[in-house]
Amino acid sequence: GFYKRQMNPCSAEVCDGLDNDCNGQIDDDAENASGWTQTSIGQSSGDSEFPICSSEGGDTINISANGYSTATVDGMQLVHQEICGDGSITAHIGQMTGLGWAGITFRETSAPGSKKVVLQMQMNGNIRREIRSTTNGATQFLSMFRNGHTWLRIVRQANNFTGFTSTNGSTWVFAFTANVSMSNCVLVGLQVESINQSS
Repeated sequence: GFYKRQMNPCSAEVCDGLDNDCNGQIDDDAENASGWTQTSIGQSSGDSEFPICSSEGGDTINISANGYSTATVDGMQLVHQEICGDGSITAHIGQMTGLGWAGITFRETSAPGSKKVVLQMQMNGNIRREIRSTTNGATQFLSMFRNGHTWLRIVRQANNFTGFTSTNGSTWVFAFTANVSMSNCVLVGLQVESINQSS
């Protein structure tokens, strides 16, 4: 028999073991292949290095940032995906150089005054929960000291957000719960910020 093979035009690279964008390299467009997007929030600049090909639970993302947040205006680098409805994010903060904060967040938008729920840390055991429940409103801060807790998790169920920390990624300790009314679809991801504009 005779059959005609279907040929597809070049398209965006995805993580599938094929050269989708026809540039001679397989799974080479890391940002598109992994599904993560980098966004500068407010007065911040920085860079991100994404994994070449995402594997469930195995991504390592390196993020650099300058700029910092005030109570009403955020300044950070955000590496995110959009999620609609209930969900969670879990991350291990592997290392940090310089002074600043690294953590996880649910944000309604990428605007500097967006509603947000954040759990972030410094490598000295200082962990901070941040909540902005009204757009362009003041952020509410709660600090806690948990030495060795380098794993962070936030779980969203409707408008209820619950945070946890861990030393090993398997045994979790309650950190906070909050009710923040957000849109069904929000930005979920990793954030990094400095402690001042020159760091």
